Amino acid sequence: MTKKILIICFFNFLYCLNSHAIENFFKSINPINDDNSINVFIEISAGDTFKHQLSKETSKLELEYDQAGERKIKYLPYPFNYGVLPQTYESIEIGADGDPLDVILIGPRKKNNNLYRVDLIGILYLNDGNEIDNKILAIDNEEIFTDVKNIEDLNLKYPGIIEIINIWLKNYKGGDVLIGDIKKKKKALNYIKESRNRYLKTNGN
Repeated sequence: MTKKILIICFFNFLYCLNSHAIENFFKSINPINDDNSINVFIEISAGDTFKHQLSKETSKLELEYDQAGERKIKYLPYPFNYGVLPQTYESIEIGADGDPLDVILIGPRKKNNNLYRVDLIGILYLNDGNEIDNKILAIDNEEIFTDVKNIEDLNLKYPGIIEIINIWLKNYKGGDVLIGDIKKKKKALNYIKESRNRYLKTNGN
């Protein structure tokens, strides 16, 4: 129940407000908690096919568009929840896309446009169209994965999940994504801190 406190107390207030609330969320919420859990804002729920993204211009969660209209995954629906970390920045200067740091949240479907406090387990290094597009790996272990504390637990007790993620990421755009190594929690924590430092420098802190 401890992890539910952030959801109940924070989002009943914050996400019922206007777009400035989400903007404030990115300015005020640390991505890492004292216990090394992380705070993830869900953009796309597991099972969805349409792509949503937090807009840099409006600070609202909006549908993405391409030349055909609303951007829809032409593959299997998302097999995981997908979101971003507050106060992080994957800058163009390092060869990334200029967006917040992405998170793959393994576990039951979560509602988008909501913040969740979840457990960090690693990082997946990835390149998408010659851009750095690394993904933080996190797990919701309150319902199913109660015995998972790290990547080793996931691979041992629930074999195949990482392979599913890799296959999906490799193919959902038609093969343009290059999958790299997966590193453990310590590397992921360091990377999040680096991304947060980039955010703070960019925003004058």
